[in-house]
Amino acid sequence: MIPEIVGILSSVCWAAAAIAARRTLETTTPLTAVFVSVLINAVFLWPLALVLTSFDKVEPYGVFVLVLAGLAAPTAGRLLRFVAVGKLGAAPAAPLISTFPLFSAIIAVAFLGEVINIQIGMGTGAVILGIAILSLREEKVSTSKLGLITALGSAFAYGAAAALFRVGSLLVDSPILGAAIGVTVSLGIYWILAVATKKPIEHPRRWNRFNYLNGIFTGLGLVLTIIALFLERVIIIAPLLATVPLFTIFFAWIFLRKVERITVGILLASVLVVIGSILVIVA
Repeated sequence: MIPEIVGILSSVCWAAAAIAARRTLETTTPLTAVFVSVLINAVFLWPLALVLTSFDKVEPYGVFVLVLAGLAAPTAGRLLRFVAVGKLGAAPAAPLISTFPLFSAIIAVAFLGEVINIQIGMGTGAVILGIAILSLREEKVSTSKLGLITALGSAFAYGAAAALFRVGSLLVDSPILGAAIGVTVSLGIYWILAVATKKPIEHPRRWNRFNYLNGIFTGLGLVLTIIALFLERVIIIAPLLATVPLFTIFFAWIFLRKVERITVGILLASVLVVIGSILVIVA
């Protein structure tokens, strides 16, 4: 049960990060917001990685796999997530992004040789059904094609990264090192992107407390996610990470009540996500 609990705690952190991201985007650009988040991640992840990693067990191939994981998420996945949250809002975007268990399951079965039993399949199916209900609502989700595309693109990136992080973390025998490598790759890519697009990262004086909170929560979420994937199979952990919408909606109801509206459709989708997650936990 420990890997499952770690996975749920990771979801709580990602949900809190989504709320902080929503508030951050009120005053800054997605590129600046995501750069700040991975910078803060790197600041506290690398000291932990240097202390907790046995570098004599680190395989070069494992580092290469983790670099690929870093390109998928946080790099592509997190940037697309910021754009989706900005276009759709935190609560509607979270369930769409959480379709990533479907992509994770496909990759895990196709390339890692993992097997999905009936109960895990039913749980994952319930998660996906809940997400489908949300995506079919006749509200803002249906009016923003860019938001929909970026949310699903983020889901694919996170789904691929889940499988890559599991393989890479096992090869280097350190989930913390895996997280540190991932955010470092992202940091470099975002800097190059800022220079290439001539959209510079905003000066630190313009960063607000939500920038820092987002960085802290995404860092914790990333570490807990990789630890969970280090301890357990992708097809078990990925659906549990899909509980992010439930916690996001709860936090949005508390902190974004004046900005976002929580509807019956969102609540129904969240219930299905929770049921599916419970099926996976007890499988």
